[in-house]
Parts: sequence; C-alpha cells; structure tokens
Amino acid sequence: MKRGIIGVGILSLVVAGLFFDVAVADRLNSANYIIDASISGNFGGNTNSGNYKLTSSGGEAIAGSGSGGSYKIGYGYISNLEKSLSLTVHPSGLVAAYQLEETTGKAVADESINNAYGSMQGTLTSVTGKLGTALSFDGATQAVPIANNTQTQLTPTGTIETWIKSSTTTGSLAAVSKSSSFWLGLGNGKATTYDWTSGITTSDTTTIADGSWHHIAITLNSGVAAGSTLYVDGVAKKTFIWTPQFQSGIFTLGSVYNGTTYSQYFNGAVDHVKVFNRMLSADEILAEYNAQNTGNGSGLSLGSITSGTSNTALSDIIVHTDSNGYTLAINENNDLTSGSFTIPAISSGSIASPVAWNEGSTKGLGFTLTATNATALPGTWSSGNSYAAIPTTATSFYTRTGIQSSTSDYITMRLRADVTSTQASTPSSYSNILTITGTITP
Repeated sequence: MKRGIIGVGILSLVVAGLFFDVAVADRLNSANYIIDASISGNFGGNTNSGNYKLTSSGGEAIAGSGSGGSYKIGYGYISNLEKSLSLTVHPSGLVAAYQLEETTGKAVADESINNAYGSMQGTLTSVTGKLGTALSFDGATQAVPIANNTQTQLTPTGTIETWIKSSTTTGSLAAVSKSSSFWLGLGNGKATTYDWTSGITTSDTTTIADGSWHHIAITLNSGVAAGSTLYVDGVAKKTFIWTPQFQSGIFTLGSVYNGTTYSQYFNGAVDHVKVFNRMLSADEILAEYNAQNTGNGSGLSLGSITSGTSNTALSDIIVHTDSNGYTLAINENNDLTSGSFTIPAISSGSIASPVAWNEGSTKGLGFTLTATNATALPGTWSSGNSYAAIPTTATSFYTRTGIQSSTSDYITMRLRADVTSTQASTPSSYSNILTITGTITP
C-alpha cells in the first residue's frame, strides 16, 4: 500500500495538508505463492473464489525475485502478468515519473501516462531508497538514457525533482539531464543546475553530499531573468535564468548523454524522479518534499486561502492496467485537523449527488472529477462543476469499463476548499488522510 500526501496551503491559517493513500488488492494467492501488500501493495490479479491468484503460461516459476521461498514483484504495472493494475496519484502536469523500484533486468518504468521506459547503461544496483528502493550509480559507466520524447521538451515552463544520496564532493554529477535543455545534480557536493545558453552554473551554498537523502528540484521559466528557481529539501535557494538551446537532447538519469557520449556520471543513489510540464509553486514543491520525506509518494498544495474565496488544486489519478475494468473508491480518516481545530467537509453534496459550489457560501473541503481519457465521467459530476464531500467509508466514485490497452488511464480530480472567517490559525498543519482504492474487474 502506497501513500501520497496532498497538502493544502492556507496562508492565514498556516498550512493544511491532505494525505493520499492509494491501494489495490492487498493479497494475491495461488497454490504455492502468497504476495502481501507489505511486499508490493500496488498490484492486482485474477479473482478466484474471493481471493486473488497469479496466472502464468509458464507455470509456477513466474516473474519475480526473492529468497527463502518468498517472491517479490517490483513496483508498477507488469504487462506480461494477466490482469495487473498500478495506481498512483500526482499533482497535475506530470509527464514523466521514474520511481526506480527495479530490482532485476534493464528496463526502467515510467509511471506517468506516457510510458516512456528507459534502459540501463551498465548494470545498476538496487539499494534502499528514500521511498522503497532506488538505483545506485557508480560515477563512471552507468546511466539510464530514456529518449528525446516530446513530453520532456519543456517549453516554456517545467519542473524537475528527485531525491539523491551521495558522498562525492568533487566534480559535476548529473542526476537528471536533457542535453542543452536542463541539468540538475551536484556540483562539488552542492545542489546545482546549469544553463547551456548562458553557460552559468547555479549552486546552493550548503554541501549536501553527506551520505543522506536530499530532495532537489528546479522550476523552469524559459528566457526569464531570475525566473527559474533551485530548491533543496523543499526550500527555495537560488534563482537563475534558463534558456534551452534546443530540444533534441536525450533525457537521461545519472549522466549527461548527447546521443554519442556520456559525461558527468552521478556517483550515488537516485530515487523518485518526476518531470512536470508546468512550474510547481513554492507551496507545491514543499508539499512534494513533505509528502515524500514521510514515506508518501506525492504532495499537492492549494496555496493561500482567504475566507470567502475558495482555492482549487488538480491531481491526476494514473492507472496502468490490462484488466476488463476497475472501480475507484475514496474515503478520509477524519476532517482536516490541526490540534483541536478542524476544517470539515462541505456540508452538502455526496458522491451519489454532487452539488454546485456556491462561492462565498460553500465552506469546507470537497472534490470533483474534471476529465479522463477512459470511460466518460458520470454526468452527476457536471464536467467538474459539482462537488462532493469525502466520506469516511470507502465509496466508489468512478468506474472504467472495457480494456484500454493502447494508453494508460488518467482521472483528474479537483480538490476545493474554503473556510469560515472564524477559522482558527494554528502553528501546525491541518491534515487528514484520503484513501483511494482501486479494485479490478475480473
């Protein structure tokens, strides 16, 4: 079972956060194997007598790795296993996501809807990551070239983020790069980015090549002086100019690759690389950091909210599956809470009967569905204009029918919140946990 934090920023009330928990089948059984959520909580299987089982034309010697009689299936959708499903939640605008959970083989999975897989150059080692496992690069021969895909030709804006762990305090080490477009990594042990056009290197002042995990990110705004920002552990550190020379460079993890030669190999571990086609705000970067720093995959921020003027934020539920269909359900553990104070769910509107948001009078937290590339949204959502409270027990809110084999699915959810003029300010976050559960159709 995996979790992603969604954070709601309420400036006058400090910060509030929503915590997302995504889940699919908790246990898969066959006559010889049991795979629990503690091993891989992001997996589905064929239904049989109320349980899940693994099927393979090759018999019981199925895909996986492990010891002591236990088999481990790596994170993500596995196309050669019938009826599998992967479910993640991210801020909107995601165009590439490499969670780097691979423990065998050469392929590196993209968890975005684009399915732009990479292939390891050299044999990388799987190590304990910031979240799950990560890939360790040797600083000399290893990299993951992906391609020059349209979605990573960021213009005019974008965001790149990743976790890194290194002890190397000399040289330029590229964690994520696209030759002549963007570069993010370490320069002499400090978080660093580089602009090919100006030839300017921008580095933080603090050494983070200390053998610990650190979150580094850049938000990009092409051609704008001081319009781009370097972040370290959720905090803005430096502004810089970013003007990509051209968009034909290869997108690469752990090195710079110009299509012929590799350089600036990373020495250390890299985990959870994400690329967005928009600039995430400072609040969103902090929400991503906070979420992942506590073991959850994603964060989202609603920014500053003033009573009477609601704020919204979009998140994409991304599903990779070959099943005949699936159902998504949602629930929350409690209202948004900070100490003894709460922000309730909206008082009217249910999943069965969402209602229009009345600006100025609707208070609390609600959600709606705005778009999908799979089965059309139910008309009750009124194309994202009707909202529902989040229930405390898992309740279905979307069903996909039929196999959509050519692409992965996305369902865009909009969160919306407003508060009363008497809502208490507190020194800590308002937060709760929202759980999204995916159940496949046999």
